[in-house]
Amino acid sequence: RLFAIAISTMPTRTSANTTAGCEALVRRLRAQEPHRIAMEATGGYEQRVFRALREAGLPAVIVQPLNVREFARAMGK
Repeated sequence: RLFAIAISTMPTRTSANTTAGCEALVRRLRAQEPHRIAMEATGGYEQRVFRALREAGLPAVIVQPLNVREFARAMGK
């Protein structure tokens, strides 16, 4: 399985949802100095990545998919 990230200043990338994949993601995101990292809840699949980001001191939060869709709709997307 894969997880994908999209950041306005970075190209979209996919990584394996493994310890090595999470470590690579932490390195890439740490270099960007993000103010917030929002992840959609996916029934627990996001937990490994979320824990890795939080343990690295990165500002990750988990958001509900419905809230993301409603926000996008409000922005005209």
